[in-house]
Amino acid sequence: MSTSSETALELKPGSRGRKSADGGEETISFQPIKEGVAEVMKLYKKAELAVADFNAAAKSVAEKGNINTASLKKLIKSSAKGKFKDTQRAIDQQSVLFETVGEVSGGSDMDVN
Repeated sequence: MSTSSETALELKPGSRGRKSADGGEETISFQPIKEGVAEVMKLYKKAELAVADFNAAAKSVAEKGNINTASLKKLIKSSAKGKFKDTQRAIDQQSVLFETVGEVSGGSDMDVN
């Protein structure tokens, strides 16, 4: 039985899966999905909790150190991803730009008409 979206898109019934190596549509196999979704949901919920715990811990440490939470998170994330030097270079450039150029006039109070 084809669905209205399959008919509208002129697809074979059930052929809306991933692309195969030859570029054709694969038929969706629902049984492995049904068997695996509970575990995927469990992991998703754990990931949500981990993000919440990370955010709370970062906020706590940042408050104790009198620094913005976003700055601390940037340090942690760039270090974790092995991009510490790249992030440091970008921040250094941004700092020089802000110090050298300063605030640009015509921000929110500028009339563009």
